[in-house]
Amino acid sequence: MCGIFSFILKRPLNKKDILLGREGKKMLKHRGPDSDGEWYNKKEGVYIGHTRLSIMDLSLKGNQPMINNKHVLAYNGEIYNFLEIKKELELKGIKFCSNSDTEVLLKYWQNLNNSCLNYLDGMFAFVIWNGKNIWIARDKFGEKQLFYATTKDGVYISSEIYPLVKLLKKEKDLNNEKLAAYLALGYVPSPYTAYKNIFCVEPATAILLKKGVIKKKFNYSENINHKELVDINENYIDDINNEIIKSVKSRLYSDAKKCLFLSSGIDSSLLASIISKELKNNIHTITVGFGKSKSLDETKEAKKIANYLKLPHQIIPCKLDDKKVDTNYLLTMYGQPNDNLTIIPTYQMALIAKKLKYKVGITGMGGDEISSGYRKQTFIKKYKNLYAMPEKLRLFISFILKPLNNYNSKIEIFRNIFGVKNEFLYIALKNTNLISQLKEIPYMEEWAKKSFSSFTGNNLFKSVENFDFKNVMPNSRLITFDHGGMRAGYEFRSPYLNSNLISLFSASKFKYNKYKTQKFIFRKILERYLPKKLIFGFKKGFVYPFEDFLQKNKKYSSDSITNNLKEKKLNQNPSWTRFLVRKEIVNDFLKS
Repeated sequence: MCGIFSFILKRPLNKKDILLGREGKKMLKHRGPDSDGEWYNKKEGVYIGHTRLSIMDLSLKGNQPMINNKHVLAYNGEIYNFLEIKKELELKGIKFCSNSDTEVLLKYWQNLNNSCLNYLDGMFAFVIWNGKNIWIARDKFGEKQLFYATTKDGVYISSEIYPLVKLLKKEKDLNNEKLAAYLALGYVPSPYTAYKNIFCVEPATAILLKKGVIKKKFNYSENINHKELVDINENYIDDINNEIIKSVKSRLYSDAKKCLFLSSGIDSSLLASIISKELKNNIHTITVGFGKSKSLDETKEAKKIANYLKLPHQIIPCKLDDKKVDTNYLLTMYGQPNDNLTIIPTYQMALIAKKLKYKVGITGMGGDEISSGYRKQTFIKKYKNLYAMPEKLRLFISFILKPLNNYNSKIEIFRNIFGVKNEFLYIALKNTNLISQLKEIPYMEEWAKKSFSSFTGNNLFKSVENFDFKNVMPNSRLITFDHGGMRAGYEFRSPYLNSNLISLFSASKFKYNKYKTQKFIFRKILERYLPKKLIFGFKKGFVYPFEDFLQKNKKYSSDSITNNLKEKKLNQNPSWTRFLVRKEIVNDFLKS
């Protein structure tokens, strides 16, 4: 896990360019506190800077940028199957002088060029110079972030937005479409950002840069299409279990000290069980306590799980300085408006683990995504018959029921969730009872048609599942672990984000009436390791309450939309609270 600051210009480098590169690298020192390095070619106009958090091969041999013949690599992340790849390359006569996955990635690229991306199991973002051009690439799921800025001089690349904004003096750019998307989703969808000519490399994407110009983009994501779906039986559950074991084993490999973040939820409990009972690893477990908020604290349950598995366990109270937690705090962490407050406890978790001399933390991130474990997916399955109604029929029923809106809360819920056009089904579900107000936002309807035109009541479950996995997860959820962890110089890993595991889940004949959610598969596996009394279900912690955030900021946006919401007494609605947080963040962003 590291920081990358690089650029390729349309002209030769001068002294100012090199100084700018060094300044950008310095701004990412928190991501790589162990060492830093640079490589540049004045004639070709290329600068590659890197800050290193040493995880694999802690020696100087793992330092970057790494050079082999004409190729130069600056890389952030981990390649979990690097040992298998290394053996494959050694059989071809390729020799290695280090034990790092960086050297394996560099020589694998030299051997296969960009086609090697299809065979990498890992989280990564990297820049590689091949003597003529630069390639930049990001992992399949978007665990690692990578941004780039286009200018009249060339293309600049960074692991975070801030160095690009600061050094290139980039202007804010939240046009109507970006603002509508942000207010509906809580983030600016990639590849766009809140700045002019700054973009986010999308997951499973590689970009070719030549002479300071983008020449080619291609997506290498897998299209998983199973000809025949399989029944969910004991054999299928065995396959899932075995694949999780393999994935956990590969993600435990580290030359740096590691721990497991244990909550009372199914995802992390299953990881702890597999590590203890299958891999016989006595990993240290950490549970962050939220003593002030009993609704979030799960230290008692986590302790019981750790004791049963005979794993070393430590409860660390989260001592958060609430005075520092404001909109500026979030904008500093993300570099642009984002309403996911989970980055606050995530950063605190990383700081705590770092003080205990850990560099790597295993988490259950991705478990809900691959198993359709979120409540909105359960909701869609539960009310599939209502969603299956033709759009015109839903709208007609909603119109007829309008006079009765104030007499029955269920009527209001129907009208706000089901009684909308197809392009608003997802937005209405994500922003419960706020759809009428969201439609007042300029360009909201145009953006919704553009983004969700393929969504219908009949395909809603699969459409939501795909959108959450490919859009929400990298833009809202995974960025909290990358930016929150790396702000403290700490690495988070997730065994659930594994291509083979995801392929297995997508191959099942899932029947809602029988199973409710695919999360039951994790529960069934967990019952092989833990007694039922220690299987607690949904995790509670690792979040920061929106209500507390607003209370501590003590300021509210005042405009027609928020005033309308207040008049309708929607302040008890969690979606309203989250919307207010979005408004506070974006208002401060535009003012600052």
